[in-house]
Amino acid sequence: MEKYQLPRQEKAALERLRAPFAIYQFIDKRVVTLVLSDGFCGLFGYGDREQAYFDMDNHMYRDVHPDDAARIADAALRFATEGGKYEQVYRSKAADSPDYRIIHAYGEHVYTDTGARLAHVWYTDEGIYQEVSDENEECRHGLKEAYENTRNAVTIYTHIAHALARGYTDLYYVNMETGAFIEYHTDDARGVLTEARRGTDFFEGCERDAKLFVHPEDQAAFVKAMNRSFLSEALDGNREFELTYRRIKGGNPFYVQMKVSRMEDDPRFIVIAVSDIDELMRQRRMEERIREERVVYARLHALTGNFIVVYVVDPETDRYREFSATDDYSESFAQAKEGSGFFENVRDVARLFIHPDDLNRFLSAFTKENVLAEIERGGLFTLGYRLIMEGRPLYIQMKAAMAEEKEGPRLIVGLSDIDMQVRQEEELEKRLAQAQSQAKIDALTGVKNKHAYLEAKARIDRQIAEHRQPPFAIVILDVNDLKKVNDSDGHQAGDQYLLDACRIVCDIFKHSPVFRVGGDEFAVIAQGNDCTNIDKRLEKVREHNARALRSGGIVIACGMAKFENDASVAPVFERADHRMYENKNVLKSASNGLNK
Repeated sequence: MEKYQLPRQEKAALERLRAPFAIYQFIDKRVVTLVLSDGFCGLFGYGDREQAYFDMDNHMYRDVHPDDAARIADAALRFATEGGKYEQVYRSKAADSPDYRIIHAYGEHVYTDTGARLAHVWYTDEGIYQEVSDENEECRHGLKEAYENTRNAVTIYTHIAHALARGYTDLYYVNMETGAFIEYHTDDARGVLTEARRGTDFFEGCERDAKLFVHPEDQAAFVKAMNRSFLSEALDGNREFELTYRRIKGGNPFYVQMKVSRMEDDPRFIVIAVSDIDELMRQRRMEERIREERVVYARLHALTGNFIVVYVVDPETDRYREFSATDDYSESFAQAKEGSGFFENVRDVARLFIHPDDLNRFLSAFTKENVLAEIERGGLFTLGYRLIMEGRPLYIQMKAAMAEEKEGPRLIVGLSDIDMQVRQEEELEKRLAQAQSQAKIDALTGVKNKHAYLEAKARIDRQIAEHRQPPFAIVILDVNDLKKVNDSDGHQAGDQYLLDACRIVCDIFKHSPVFRVGGDEFAVIAQGNDCTNIDKRLEKVREHNARALRSGGIVIACGMAKFENDASVAPVFERADHRMYENKNVLKSASNGLNK
């Protein structure tokens, strides 16, 4: 049997994985290493990946605890020769550490298109192994039992957290009276369900699970909600009950939303849906924090003032006195501390030191007549501009108001340094814009998400209502066989498959926005030249699918509909979606014909 050669890009992508992961092949009664991820090298202390490959091929069990090495070797041999699944817990030390750690390894076989059987193995670090004296057998037994319980809990948690982290939804169908339940998992984002397990003690299990998987600060609210009496009362007044709380994943909290619905035809039964909303919550918190920072900063700045110089001016004679000038200001402008002709002096200094882009506006606004007129109308004159100090622009705000003094009315003119405030606001605006932009981008593919599509749809609907909508077409595209790839090669391969399909769609529709509106479904809103030339774009899709059917590449079903004075975008979308499914059936028939 020959060594299987992974495509170079695929191997590089697998090696960049942060999760501890390896791919092996059993050839001529020996294990050959094909892939070691970054997470694997980090877990076992390898700074040099080539050294890691060499050790795995030649000294695989060198760092395994002597008491575990023979057991692990036998289990690996049975896994390689007999098939099935591989799951072992053993002690091993990293190349750069003397301490043994508890490693939980689990794997399964995956067959390639060429028929090669590869072993995919994941590793989990479950902590440092602590030696226990042989004299204390009772303690050893307790430790073993506790360890086995922990191992089982970690295994269950890993599977659940892995599904949730990919955005999948857990569903529970529960009998409120008996506590019997069925747990379902979704196979993909289109909502195909598979049964995961059945049980008889749902509510008791929730209380146990809360201690393991729910953030300590949210445990009380979770346990209260997962109570028969509480849920029954909550659902009596409303059809649904919702709870947002934090689960723990790898020691880190992440937000989920639980929605409970009672069946109208049989109130004994409820459906509980749990979804991962961590990304949405983080975006909301980011936007809220930016707004709060802006308010707090504005209030603090209003209280402190931060004046760099204050002038007291006699409005009758224009004589002035300077107070509270900072050293930087005095050295930069070397203006007399007192004198006459205040307005002319300030205008002369402005021509030398005000930023060129602000100079004309300053000279136009800063005249004696204009300043006094503004104060008379509103009690205050304000003007913002940039001064050049020490070779760099500094944002300044001028404020002027009248005050009564012993000598008579005086014009008080203050210049305050608002540079930090302006730059802070610019940065906050930038961060807020980034946060809002990120909320509309699909995290996996980088194209716009369903939220962005709904915004675009609403905008076009308004234009249609106002009879000013230009021609447009909607194209719906669906990636064939994504579920098959997920089931046969794993979700990482499925993600890459979806990324490759997205690139194909974006290359064909280069000048139109592309939206990911479902797990394997994309939408394109074609306007302008793309709408005019939509038939050419669709022909490119057909040409691609013809090549893909012959070569075994990615096939993408496609349907298009043009705006025909419809009342809204929805019927255009529905026509395109219907035609996409018709095309999907045609492509499947063509694929089946080629495979016969």
